[in-house]
Parts: sequence; C-alpha cells; structure tokens
Amino acid sequence: MTIRERVEQNIAVWLLGTLLTGFLSGIAAYKAIQEMAGLKTLTAAEHRELESEVVRLREELKQAANRPQPTKNVEQQEPQALRANSPLQGRRIEIVFLPQRAREAVDIRAKLQKAGMRIEEFNELPERADGWTSGVVYYSDQKDIDAALGISDLLQSYGFIETKRKDMKTVPFVVCVW
Repeated sequence: MTIRERVEQNIAVWLLGTLLTGFLSGIAAYKAIQEMAGLKTLTAAEHRELESEVVRLREELKQAANRPQPTKNVEQQEPQALRANSPLQGRRIEIVFLPQRAREAVDIRAKLQKAGMRIEEFNELPERADGWTSGVVYYSDQKDIDAALGISDLLQSYGFIETKRKDMKTVPFVVCVW
C-alpha cells in the first residue's frame, strides 16, 4: 500500500488536510483583498494612538468654532486692503501639487499672493509625498500657529481646514494639493 492510498483511506488525515487547505486559502484570499483595497492591519497601540489624535483634533475644531469669525469674507475685500491688514504679509510659503490639481494650485497661489505672501516654491510632483496630507497647512514653528490658521481660513473653500506642525528646513509654511 502506497502513502497516497493510506492517506485516502484514512478519513482523519484526509479531513485534516482538507481543513488545512481551506484555512490557508482563506488567509490568502483575506490578504489579497486587503492589498487590493489598500487596507492596513493596525495594532491595538496604533489604534489607540489614532483615537487620541481624533479626540485632539475634535478639541481643536471646537476651539476654532468658538473663535470670533471676521465680519467680512476675505474674498469680498479688495486686494490692496487685504494686503495692508494681513498678518500673512511677507510670509514665505511653498505649494506642492499633483499635475491633475494644477489649476487649483494656481488659484491657491493667486489667493495667497493677494494676501501678501511670498511664494518661495511652486512645485509639481509626479506623485504624493509620504507623510504629507492634502488639505493641511503645515507650519514649522509653534509661534506661527496663528498665521497657519489664517492661511487655513483663507483656503477654506479649497478644503484646507486643518493645520499641523512639521519640522521643515526651507520655508515656514507648506500647502499640499493632492
């Protein structure tokens, strides 16, 4: 009697082999679906960290909602008056964008220039840079938080509602348009 015949005749070995094959197929299918969907498995520590970040951001949003809003929309002001009163006057900023968002990036550049900002860099990137999120105004120094919030308010119609601190060596502010 050969090994194949022994396995085929032993119901326990055959059943365990079938179960193992099914289990491994299920794991492979699960992993393939995660990769195709671009999903990532999180550890409990990563999940807790993200939850605390959500709580912190909700608190920032509540604080921002409680701040007094300007009576006039920045869009309605004359560029000359805007430049004279702007806390953004002379501030340096970098704008990075993907080719498909170039028109929006040009509009953002014009709006920031009207506010008196100096556009140091205006770079089209072939793909998103890791660690940089669209819709976020990045600032490099804590003392620049008010200016970053001003930029965020100015660009709110483009979906810029968040600010984040990030160490940058070249310019104090970066806006990403992905």
